Amino acid sequence: MTRRQAAEYLVAALLMTAAAWMMAAALGAAPLQAASAQQPATAERQLEAAIHREQVLGDVKGAIEQYKTLALGANRPVAAQALARLGQCYEKLGDAQLKDARATYERIVREFGDQAEPAKLAQARLAALARPANGSAMSMRRVPGGSDWDFLGSISADGRYMSGRDYKDAGNVVVRDLVTGTSRTVGRNTDPNQWPWRSELSPDGRQVAYVWLRKGTFTEFRLAATDGSGERVLFRSNEVSGIGAMAYTPDGTRIIAMLFRGADASAVEIASIAVSDGAIRVLKKLEKRADNVSTSLAVSPDGRYIVYDYPQADTSWKHDLFLLAADGSREVPLAPHAANDLVLGWTPDGAGVVFLTERSGGQQIWLARLQNGAPAGPPEMLATAPGDIAGLGITRTGALIYGTSTLGEDAYTATLDPAASRLTGAPVRVTERYLGTNRFPTFSPDGHSLVYVSKRLVAPTWRIMYVRNLATGEEREFPSVAPDAEFLWDSQWSPDSRAILVGGIDKSGKQGLFLIDAQTAATRPLLPEVAGMYMSARWTPDGQSLIVVRRTAADSRVVRRELASGRESDIYRIPKEDMVDSLAVSPDGAAVAFSAAREGEKEFEWIGIMPAQGGEARELLRLNAGESIQGGGLVWTPDGRYLLFTKSVKNAKETRTLELWRLSPQDKAVQKIGTLASDVALTDWVALSIHPDGRRIAFYCGRESSELWVMENFLPPQKVTK
Repeated sequence: MTRRQAAEYLVAALLMTAAAWMMAAALGAAPLQAASAQQPATAERQLEAAIHREQVLGDVKGAIEQYKTLALGANRPVAAQALARLGQCYEKLGDAQLKDARATYERIVREFGDQAEPAKLAQARLAALARPANGSAMSMRRVPGGSDWDFLGSISADGRYMSGRDYKDAGNVVVRDLVTGTSRTVGRNTDPNQWPWRSELSPDGRQVAYVWLRKGTFTEFRLAATDGSGERVLFRSNEVSGIGAMAYTPDGTRIIAMLFRGADASAVEIASIAVSDGAIRVLKKLEKRADNVSTSLAVSPDGRYIVYDYPQADTSWKHDLFLLAADGSREVPLAPHAANDLVLGWTPDGAGVVFLTERSGGQQIWLARLQNGAPAGPPEMLATAPGDIAGLGITRTGALIYGTSTLGEDAYTATLDPAASRLTGAPVRVTERYLGTNRFPTFSPDGHSLVYVSKRLVAPTWRIMYVRNLATGEEREFPSVAPDAEFLWDSQWSPDSRAILVGGIDKSGKQGLFLIDAQTAATRPLLPEVAGMYMSARWTPDGQSLIVVRRTAADSRVVRRELASGRESDIYRIPKEDMVDSLAVSPDGAAVAFSAAREGEKEFEWIGIMPAQGGEARELLRLNAGESIQGGGLVWTPDGRYLLFTKSVKNAKETRTLELWRLSPQDKAVQKIGTLASDVALTDWVALSIHPDGRRIAFYCGRESSELWVMENFLPPQKVTK
């Protein structure tokens, strides 16, 4: 995928589902193997680190040792939670460890009966493990395959086939055979102005329906046989800006889907689409809400009901469950709760809905029982979920197939020797809390603070900010920075260090720039009317203007925006073959440096410079094939003599090495400073920042890998249907 395709793909993802995009796209990378000087960790933080080792790093055996240590501690809530996770780890290791799992759960019941949720989980697991040894005990197994699973598809009812996109170039729709490991291309794409999105397999596994997006024009809904033959367009619409969650009816004649209408997706509908001719019948119109794009839905086995999740309020990312009659005639809430509830699917007998929640802390899988289309008693917990999961479906045998993504993105700092132009130590994490979920670290101009953006395991997007006092280590949390900014990226301090500028998406789904008060966390839209895709923005040294990259369907420009008057003036009209995604304003405000990706017959990335008042841009450095500068990977040194930039270099094994380089704008001399990380993926952003003393930098990177898992025998005994 080219840089331009990646950008357009990201726009579609942000408009349709930030949560799914973060799970599906290869935008992350692996934590650095570096030791950091840490304060003594609390039991809670030690537990977080153990969970990170288990869920993000996949080191179950290492996590077991950490859980054992925590179980001996004086903090009873943490000890009970550690034991609960320890039991789950033993179960992951298979039959040989089930004896240890039982003993662990028995200890929880015996010694920690006062810890309600761990005790409840232990009792449920003991009951499950007590079933006859005929394969009925709950088990989890990983589906063999690489780290290129895509989770915007579905699973066939028999659990054999999985639909998705070609992960490497996001250009094709594919159907994988999970038994043989082979893949078949269904929808093939060669046009950079279009791309596939979600897909759904028919109940018999013979057809796949999928969304096809075309840049700036229309959305198509297509259908094809899973061998790639018979492709046809069910409908094409200029009004439908996107199609979200979808599911076939059991008879395969209709597809229930979430439709978004209008350029800003302001009209949301649950609709029934005829497989025969693409006719659309609206079942329910929904109120537009901040996070509606991450909704999931499922149709009951008898075809009579639709269950879906939707935001609880206009400014909330937390969802509730709703049960809708298949003809749209009536709807009832299903197990409403303050927690975030997401649909996973129906039980095979149709007697209950399985959903993901964090009602008891962390992620769990719960069951809401139903009778005659209404809730039948309070929901019950079935199992602890292995971290963030993307549910792909429940098979007719009751197996849950789900994906996990080890994002592993972390913010780091490193020290420099400016005189010797070298790194003086290995990079260290900015924080040991919420490992693998921290981005955009930026030093304040006064040198006193560092800001970074974090994501919770149960939150759909990166939007929780922390401001750290570099002298004391004290941190202040700005939870959600709500209600205006719902998704944050590229944090930049104002020159007076009193406010933080971020790119974001507001509660109506529009992109723009937001200004956050560094003391009170008060948030206000700064440039809510920015059209097109916002790529980068930087302050001028006087704090009176912003230099902004703005991309629209018509063109791309670098502009100066005067904040007081709102007046804009062009600095640079970006050629159509270029994509600018990094800006750096010189300390004296006289020049603007930028990085750009050129596409066409000769593709390359380069660094340029131009006068801040406008004028011709000149090339400073052209990168070689296989080298790339991520967004935000360009800064001036405080003395204005050099540009620092990050360069990722492609390795033979398809991973990358992230390097730090120095470039002189005067004579174009370039020098490598050191290696920041090895064996990482090509990330969308690096967010390079330099401390005013010139001796410290901050950045983020990591590595993403994805895995496909099957959870079996976690459901209670099913009703026998005749």
